[in-house]
Amino acid sequence: PDSQIPTFTSYDKPLEFDQLCPMPAMIGVDRPVKKRVAFLGDSITQGYNAVKPENSYATQLAAALDADAVNKGIGGEFFHPELAEMRDGFEPDVITVAYGTNDWSGGSSMESFKANAQAYYDKLAELYPNATIIGITPIWRKDNHARNVGEFDDMCAELKTIIESVGGYAVNGVDLVPHDRKYYGEDICLHPNDEGFEFYANNLYEAVKDIIK
Repeated sequence: PDSQIPTFTSYDKPLEFDQLCPMPAMIGVDRPVKKRVAFLGDSITQGYNAVKPENSYATQLAAALDADAVNKGIGGEFFHPELAEMRDGFEPDVITVAYGTNDWSGGSSMESFKANAQAYYDKLAELYPNATIIGITPIWRKDNHARNVGEFDDMCAELKTIIESVGGYAVNGVDLVPHDRKYYGEDICLHPNDEGFEFYANNLYEAVKDIIK
């Protein structure tokens, strides 16, 4: 809409606001359109352990990209295809997905993990055909000994294949936060603290800045 800005009506009168003048975008100067980013994931995406919400990696990355964003991180969640179907009117240009660590620690088998992750990504790609999908494999965790799903590294490798199968971009999560307890909260070295989230955000930005243009 037109905006009122001061305009001279004559040199012997003060500035008046009774004339409407178009803003720059209306006279041929394009205003930048912000990217719309949706962050999907578990408690790490949600920002668990961050002192303030703005310290989460999602908020920091959105600021670095100057993007409009929504954080849909849900604590304790797994790859459930139904989650991909939860829509709220926000139509993203970019979707980042960071599930997997709970699936690995609490899952029953590698085959079940692969089936659930594949169904999730298939549904996401179906519902958002024009969005860029960026899948982040799980970040390092100290208790990464083998579980029912298998070895942590094997799970990450399988997830990378699944992400790329739907045309998505895979980011290696274990490279995002240093493998040092001081960058994690007082739990099982799973959730980054504020310093850890800063590493996460900065390294993720470097990984995706040329993808999100």
